[in-house]
Amino acid sequence: RFKPVVEFVGPFHLKKGGKRRHWFEMPNYNGRVRVMVIAGDGVAYGHTDKGVFVRKPVMILGTLPRVIGVFEEMDVPAAVFATKEGVGNVQVSIETTPNMEVIGDRQKTLNFSRIEDQMATFRVRVKGDPGAAKVTLTATARGEKATYETDIEVRSVHRPQTKLTAFVIEPGKSWNQNITLPGADGTNK
Repeated sequence: RFKPVVEFVGPFHLKKGGKRRHWFEMPNYNGRVRVMVIAGDGVAYGHTDKGVFVRKPVMILGTLPRVIGVFEEMDVPAAVFATKEGVGNVQVSIETTPNMEVIGDRQKTLNFSRIEDQMATFRVRVKGDPGAAKVTLTATARGEKATYETDIEVRSVHRPQTKLTAFVIEPGKSWNQNITLPGADGTNK
């Protein structure tokens, strides 16, 4: 459910006393990461590491269940963090895949005058199609944008069904009948 923040780059060759700068694009992440460097010349090796904070002025984190059933509803809380003073108005919005629908407002406004966190809550209803779904939360303020995406499994809440139709076909006769399959479309055979 949570994508790890791991990236390996190199090896790089430096001349004695040389320096090199590297830039990394981080995924949606809030917290501390450890940056590690390993150096060697084929005979001797050394290493160092340092903790680095990763944060943007506006960040967002959603909380959703791992699975949900067809036709169920859920509240989707979106925690929005202002990590600097005077962020001001933050527009928080939600988007879903077509097998879900948002009940009520798709966008809400929060106001931040200091470093703090606030919550915006959205209501989502699942339609009748089981399978994979995605919920995307976005927070925007003064040119800053943060997104949070979560994949969620939509599963059928019905137990497997078997429908048996008994008939006898006499020798030399044929049988032809349309059969209506039980269950939800796309899940039956």
